[in-house]
Amino acid sequence: MIRRFGRSPLVVGLVGAVSLAPALWFGLRTSAEDHGDQAAPTSTVRELPVGNTLSQQIDGRRVSLAVSSQAAAPTEQASLAEVPTNAPTTLTVSLTDSTGQPVSLPSVPVVRGWRLGDPAATSSQATTGTSAAQVVAVRADDQDHDHGATSTGTAAGTSSAGQPQAPVEIALDRAERLMINLAGGAVAGVASSSSAHAHSGGAEPGAGLAATMSGAAYRWMVRVTDQADEVLSSPDGRWTAVVDKDRGLVDVVDVLLRRKVGRVELGGRLAQVVYSPAGSLLALDSERHRLVSIDAATARIRSDLTVPDVERVAATADGDWVVGLGTAGATTVVDTANGKLVRGPVLSGDVRSASATTGSGLVVAHGDGTLSLLSIGDDGMVTVTGSVRTGNAADVVAVAPGGAKAVVIDKIGSRATVVDIDRQVPTGSAQTAQDPAQVVFLEGFAVVRNAGNPAVTWVDLTDPSKSNDVPLGAQPAAHLAVSQDGTGVLASSPADGNVYHLHAMMGRPMVMGQDRLVAGADRVLEAAASVGEVAPGRYQLHTLFEQAGRYRIDVQVGEGQPAQFQLVVAEPDKAALRAIPEKPLAEAKVGERVAVRFRGYIDASDVQVLAYVNTAGGSTRQERLSARWDGRAYEVAIVPEVAGTWRLFLVSEERGLKPAEGMAAQIVVS
Repeated sequence: MIRRFGRSPLVVGLVGAVSLAPALWFGLRTSAEDHGDQAAPTSTVRELPVGNTLSQQIDGRRVSLAVSSQAAAPTEQASLAEVPTNAPTTLTVSLTDSTGQPVSLPSVPVVRGWRLGDPAATSSQATTGTSAAQVVAVRADDQDHDHGATSTGTAAGTSSAGQPQAPVEIALDRAERLMINLAGGAVAGVASSSSAHAHSGGAEPGAGLAATMSGAAYRWMVRVTDQADEVLSSPDGRWTAVVDKDRGLVDVVDVLLRRKVGRVELGGRLAQVVYSPAGSLLALDSERHRLVSIDAATARIRSDLTVPDVERVAATADGDWVVGLGTAGATTVVDTANGKLVRGPVLSGDVRSASATTGSGLVVAHGDGTLSLLSIGDDGMVTVTGSVRTGNAADVVAVAPGGAKAVVIDKIGSRATVVDIDRQVPTGSAQTAQDPAQVVFLEGFAVVRNAGNPAVTWVDLTDPSKSNDVPLGAQPAAHLAVSQDGTGVLASSPADGNVYHLHAMMGRPMVMGQDRLVAGADRVLEAAASVGEVAPGRYQLHTLFEQAGRYRIDVQVGEGQPAQFQLVVAEPDKAALRAIPEKPLAEAKVGERVAVRFRGYIDASDVQVLAYVNTAGGSTRQERLSARWDGRAYEVAIVPEVAGTWRLFLVSEERGLKPAEGMAAQIVVS
């Protein structure tokens, strides 16, 4: 458990008896003298771990939560004691079995957050006689508990009258509805109907009526390139890219921090810009045979490759490969990390579109109505695993969530054909309205935008004979966007000045409401952070906490009880840096010298090591000892005279660094 302790020294329960031998401690110099030995590191803004990894055993699986936040810190390895308010924060969930092997789930875990109360409720226990052993409930014989794994029990905040407060659920997804003015160059955030922000579950403080009235006003705005052609949202919902293809410009907006990250000026004319599932932006200039990979977090170029005979690109769903496709059917697998190109088989010509299935599979659409099914091996080699004749032209192909079905659009014939990818057969087709141009998916339906008709067409993926047109306004919609949870579609119609909300009700999609577009918008996206699998059995969610306080994170991995973890969020000046012990748990023999090292420079003149011990008689005592900074870490050494268990913390009154669970070095002496 990650907790914030009060200013008073707290004693953590210990096992056994040990005596201190001050004369045998190594490096007995003042903190000021130690800082004089080596130059102090410079500070940079970077991602830092918050405490140590927390773990719980749930239904035979080990569920672990690691928390990290962005903060200004010295270049030496360091940690944060608390999550800073308004700092980008990553929650990483790992699942392992009894042997320590990663466990992947059929669907991602559900991660929910609850605000429990003010952090002062924790520190106040120190002044009411409650020992830290009761607060933290650490077992010295359990290494997992030493790393911070604790039961949340009945923890809750208290009201000003001393009564327990009920936990308040917060929205970790940080949902934002974005309205984008492509011509004027602006990205504006408005209140999302599913939004419940991490501070209170409602509208922002001070936002007033504008934050609660649909379409009334925007809450924030970022200026981007004008005369843009396209807007894209990253798979994790955090980044939005605004693209001017004619001028070769890409602006990246951080939706979480509501600011523009930067601009990439590529020059030339961009044929295509897509997000890969791995999170990078891929920009293709087919005229100059150039494929550029852009880091969304920094808006900087990662790689710039020459890719001949490539007219469009598609990234596999697992994020491992990028496949370049030539109009004449040439295939090239691109490894953007090392610039390696692997030539694949030549498909039939007139390549029109491509979409990722599951894993490393792709579906490629050809103008004659044929679909080529591809699979990319671990060595980057392309294998054609099948071919499907749709019976109509294939101008656009899109794979439905889950990878089992694809929908193929015939623009001239105004038809949508559903294909069973596993069986490699078309299962039926439906007539659309005039000039179908885009297809998205809403639960069990395909929703087709028609460029020549002010209606969208829905098609049942299970039974394509079931379909219908849904009228919108007086003019055709310009864009369709799916909500992050997949339960809604936003249809932008700038000619009408409206955005229409579609949901599946009574067995079919229908319009359930509409809002006015604001800020001259002609595109609407719903950006929300989502849990994604970044490695087998490892999942991440990017979020932000606006209010200081105590929080509980629930991780649901099955039908039973969720794993529950607590953390503390504090103002940035109070989310103090803590040094991490290089070895959180160590064993030693009586009379054996033991060196303890803490990584992470603390900019203070009174850095010390605080040690808690039990005497032979069972009474608790503590000692303060000098810590020596050697340019890489603080070090102190002990020679224990009797058996017992010690817990050592790096502390500083000047910086308000106090003992915090997860920051202790524990030594078991026998």
